[in-house]
Amino acid sequence: MKDFYEVLGVPKTATADEIKKAYRTLAFKYHPDRNAGDAVAEEKFKEVNAAYDVLGDEKKRKNYDLTGNASYSENTQSYYRNTYSQSYADEDVFWNWFNNAQRYSQQEQNETYYARRNKEEAPQTKSAAWTTLFSKLAQLFFALFMLRISFVIPFGFIICLAVIINAVKGIVNAISSLFKFTRKQ
Repeated sequence: MKDFYEVLGVPKTATADEIKKAYRTLAFKYHPDRNAGDAVAEEKFKEVNAAYDVLGDEKKRKNYDLTGNASYSENTQSYYRNTYSQSYADEDVFWNWFNNAQRYSQQEQNETYYARRNKEEAPQTKSAAWTTLFSKLAQLFFALFMLRISFVIPFGFIICLAVIINAVKGIVNAISSLFKFTRKQ
């Protein structure tokens, strides 16, 4: 089994940032999506992930530095496989974007989209409803003013229409919230 420092191409004195930078570079280079069907690249990708899993964690790195390769040579293939399947999304936004670690089915994606879209955006208090109403009215007047000069901006007309639609939607939500609060009293 290769030394994890050699796999990432960093010295043993490398900082956490240097290790992360080397990992990102190599993960991008050998990622299976970029090298479809290339078994060598896939194996390199697994090695890079395994090396970063150990060297990227302070405790694991200290243990690795003290014990060397011997503690990780047992069941190397299963270790690589488990490391490859792990999601690093919790610790790094880059990894979440790059690996697309959470692969949802199309139905789950649609359910998530519609749940967010249909989420009630109504203000929770009467003062918040008034604040929303006035801010959306200001947004509407500003968008109508900008509509007059929208021909100067590329896609200006479309942008203004989107802002107007958003403002009208917010005004309707705020007014319906105010009616709910008046009915409660």
